[in-house]
Amino acid sequence: WSSDVCSSDLAPREERAKRVSPSRLFEHAEDGGAGLGRELAMTRGSAVHLLLEKLADRPAAEREALAGRLLARDFPEFPAVTADSIVAEALAVFDAPFAGDVFGNDSLAEAGMALDVPMIALDRMLGRIDRLVIGPERVLVVDFKTDARPSASPEETPAKYLAQLGCYRAALAALYPDRAVEAAIIWTAGPVLMMLDREILVRSVANYAKHDP
Repeated sequence: WSSDVCSSDLAPREERAKRVSPSRLFEHAEDGGAGLGRELAMTRGSAVHLLLEKLADRPAAEREALAGRLLARDFPEFPAVTADSIVAEALAVFDAPFAGDVFGNDSLAEAGMALDVPMIALDRMLGRIDRLVIGPERVLVVDFKTDARPSASPEETPAKYLAQLGCYRAALAALYPDRAVEAAIIWTAGPVLMMLDREILVRSVANYAKHDP
């Protein structure tokens, strides 16, 4: 894997080409989003992701002001009330009890990596992990989901989310055979950290491979 993070917090938003990626599994399935319509939900989700990426290593006292500048630059279409709700959602994640583990010094934001998951694709897949925590005994893959109504349990989580995290976990388990590799979703609307059992992730990948649309 390799980290691929913008050097400047206020650099222009990156335009990424479509490519084979775990996040594009079930590409044509209905999106959860924020209950605002697909396009608006995706845009709002991108805004939350941007703030979680750019604000993590900033002092808490600076985050709100920087968040406002980032949204004004990259998402000027949002009315003030929407921008305020996005900022509040991101800041709540940083204030959550799990934030220290997820955003610590041993974590990477937007970690780009090539994944070998033969069950899903013969060619290498290109993925980008929202937050990757690499410790001496444990590797944690974290994906941010901005759905307005978080799933109540892993079993109720959309199949596309589980398949995506399953691919990341499988590839990293091969890279780090001497460490426990775990995966989790942060539902930003909570905020809630949902750990995902290895068994459900393995099953999700197998199910996708069996019923690849």
